[in-house]
Amino acid sequence: MLPGVADLILLKSNRFYGALCVEMKKPGEYQRPAQKEWQKECEAAGNKYVVCRSSDEFMRVVTDYLNDV
Repeated sequence: MLPGVADLILLKSNRFYGALCVEMKKPGEYQRPAQKEWQKECEAAGNKYVVCRSSDEFMRVVTDYLNDV
């Protein structure tokens, strides 16, 4: 695995993005510099990148992304 790569990459496009990348963080945790750089590259390539801090937020983000078809 490469440093900075998101925890989950959903390789399914919707009408706005080519893929969804999710970084999971506990409350109070922050992205490392390598993660921020990977986020920039991911977004520049036309993908959505989200940092989630709970399972509820994760489920909401994925559901919303999949509903935007």
